[in-house]
Amino acid sequence: MSLLKSIFGILIIIFFVFTSCTKSIDSSPKCTEQQKNIKEKLSSAAVQSKFVSEFIFSNETKPSLLMTWAGNQTLIIVTIRTQGVLTRDSSVYRSTNDGRTFVNITAKILEAGATSSALLVSQSLGLKRNPAQPARIYLACHDPAKLGGATGLLYYTLDGGATWHLSSPGFPVQSAQILFHTDKPDWLLAQAGDKLYLSVNAGQDWRLIKKRVFKASWGVSADDKDSIYAAFDGEASFVSLLRDGVASSNHRLPGRQLAKLTDFTAGSNNWKTLAEKIYSYNNKDGFIFISKSDEGKAESRHLEVSTDCGKTFVRTQLPSATPDRFFVILDTSDGLAFVHIDAGNYLGYGTLYTSNSLGQVFSKSLERNFYPPLGGSSDFYKVESMRGAFLSTVLHSDASMHSVITHNRGAVWRHLSKPDGVTCTTTDGGPCYLQVASYYSISRSVPADQPRSAPSAVGLLIVHGHTAAKLQSNPADVYISSDGGYSWYLALKGPHRVQIGNNGNFLVAVEKSANGSSPQVVKFSTDAGRCWHSHRFTTEDYVFTGLLTEPGNRALTVAIWGYVSELHHWRVFVVDLGVLLSRSCTDSDYESWLSNGAVNYDNANHQACVLGAKETIKRLKADSMCASTYSYKPQTSVTPCECTKDDFECEFGYTRPVNSLDCVRDPDVPTPRICDANTVKKIITEGYRKLPRNRCQGGFQPNVTHQEVLHEASCPQPTEDPRARDGRLLIQSIEQQRQQAELDKTRRTVGLMVPLAITVAILLAIVLSLVVLARHRERRRRRLAFHYSIVSAAGRRGDEADGEDVEYQAADDILQGGGGSGGFYNATGATERRPTNGGGKMRASDKQALLGGGEDDEAPIF
Repeated sequence: MSLLKSIFGILIIIFFVFTSCTKSIDSSPKCTEQQKNIKEKLSSAAVQSKFVSEFIFSNETKPSLLMTWAGNQTLIIVTIRTQGVLTRDSSVYRSTNDGRTFVNITAKILEAGATSSALLVSQSLGLKRNPAQPARIYLACHDPAKLGGATGLLYYTLDGGATWHLSSPGFPVQSAQILFHTDKPDWLLAQAGDKLYLSVNAGQDWRLIKKRVFKASWGVSADDKDSIYAAFDGEASFVSLLRDGVASSNHRLPGRQLAKLTDFTAGSNNWKTLAEKIYSYNNKDGFIFISKSDEGKAESRHLEVSTDCGKTFVRTQLPSATPDRFFVILDTSDGLAFVHIDAGNYLGYGTLYTSNSLGQVFSKSLERNFYPPLGGSSDFYKVESMRGAFLSTVLHSDASMHSVITHNRGAVWRHLSKPDGVTCTTTDGGPCYLQVASYYSISRSVPADQPRSAPSAVGLLIVHGHTAAKLQSNPADVYISSDGGYSWYLALKGPHRVQIGNNGNFLVAVEKSANGSSPQVVKFSTDAGRCWHSHRFTTEDYVFTGLLTEPGNRALTVAIWGYVSELHHWRVFVVDLGVLLSRSCTDSDYESWLSNGAVNYDNANHQACVLGAKETIKRLKADSMCASTYSYKPQTSVTPCECTKDDFECEFGYTRPVNSLDCVRDPDVPTPRICDANTVKKIITEGYRKLPRNRCQGGFQPNVTHQEVLHEASCPQPTEDPRARDGRLLIQSIEQQRQQAELDKTRRTVGLMVPLAITVAILLAIVLSLVVLARHRERRRRRLAFHYSIVSAAGRRGDEADGEDVEYQAADDILQGGGGSGGFYNATGATERRPTNGGGKMRASDKQALLGGGEDDEAPIF
């Protein structure tokens, strides 16, 4: 027997080695030599055991799993079983070796002082991590003694799960959003329903600081981080139009206010009102945007902006939103705001605008920018590995969709260049480009994955797409750019899940099978996806749920998550590229790379000039087989360039066609006038405005944009609605209407209470009678069925039927999901909720609770 085991082991090793290298798209001698070296390293059984390790949660069958990273090599896992919206039971596991092994720490957490032996972590918002201090993890739990009650329990650790503390906040923390201060880790905000709470000692003690809160946030500017902003509901009012003394319409005006609190550490609740009658606000990157109703137009609203921490707000030069159109703030980084204005009528496109440094004056950046109505998924994507680069999609008049890219924050948009050596799949004879299958395509079930980039992996951009004249709906291939999107090459055929590791030193991918089968082979590349290697990490069937790596893309490991479908046990395979990248990188492994070096100008002095400067970055050579340190940051040197039209965007009232640098006057847009400090200022311009934070000097210089104060002119005052000629506008406070409504409600209640009570009593009596009758019939049916199984089953054992019932019930116990919705990990370490399957029993496929990736904060829609 031992001899047979030895032979079997040798055959398995030979099989794994044979499958450790597959044919790469790159068939160059260099790639062939690299594959040979990798194959030799993985020929050792000892090396293989270190390269891929497997851990099975053998006694864990809960259908939902939440995950977060708690610092270098430390992971926290929470498994949950629910019943309805409540948690039935949960367990917490901790790993300190990148997920190779886990220890159940549930009992250790309960030692923090709980009076119950149950740990009931909330499924939707139960696992929270401080992004600035990853070792600070919070578990928001239901209180076992008050299930479904108005309070919860908060367990937290400050050292990555080594020790735990317990807090009883006094509010439903299990359903609260927790907001972390960026610099002071002990300062926390929690919004539970419409109440806002504050803790200044890491969550141990809390106090209520505001009621009727709709949205809250910490300040973001350098001198405003210790402020708290909140939009709260005040007393709304109604605008009623009376005709001949009779109300003909009734419009609700917002009573929401934006306020700020700055002296909260002393226990003060002195909120300062910043704006009134707002709908919503967005506070990010030094801009505070608010949406307000237009004067006299209850159903339309406009944007106002403040760049002085809310002291003053100025209306932006953007069209107003109406019931059939909206505006979305897509990005506010680098001192410039991207705002999408919908075209209306639910057409699925609009205009993308960019702002000046104050966020007041906007220019058209991209027309017919695709943004699906009714809350769909936009393809707008910020490239993290290249300053100033963004991807988006244009919807043409013929309903075709095309991918575009900008490298100067929206001043110029271009098509993505066609990858070399790839055949175009278009059939209409039109121009051929790379078309990116992004968020919207994925939402429409196109086999693809979201774009990938990382700040530390300079110039690296990974997308799924097609080489075609327009977006396609068939399965996408993996394309990679190592120069920030200027040039592309085909990396992998077919859709894959791809992750970036060790600051771009390696890529890991697993194939997304068309038939839904889980991957058994992992692919990896150490030269930005030009040469690939494959390794079979398992021969067993399992249900794949995600390919994950630590946020920040610095680790040397990648985890493949799934569960065994028969036993419903969670399992994780950890792929350690450190086994192959065993040498630490030195200075000789890096090269000076000219960012945006692919930019072509007639004047050689302008080569690689983007946003007014040349950036030279130290990055790893493609053929360097080494590992960078965990704290590695790319070194950058900057040299200013001469100004060109590329350094300017079009001023308000001007537009720039795709693939053109000239700003053309838009005759449909009037010359903008800004109301500032009660004085109207008219903007005089030549059509060009220098991009915010552009560092160019000399060169192209249009006439300087200036403002002409219109003397003896002041900001227009609100005018009376023209319909007032046939009536008048009557402003009624919500308090008056509420009093009248309460009086009417009391009268109706008294009139209906008695007959309603009689009706309910009759219905209850009928229901009770039906329940008793149904139970009686069920008992009689079981007795008859049991009798039949003994007397008339032609020799079959009489207890077989009951045995089958018990067996299925046991299976139901394992698969029971309570309608269960599962949590999944995203790149920021937060947990999200996926829809329920709508039933009490959970299908095996519903246990797929881990999804790779995730994105930044959702763009605010006003």
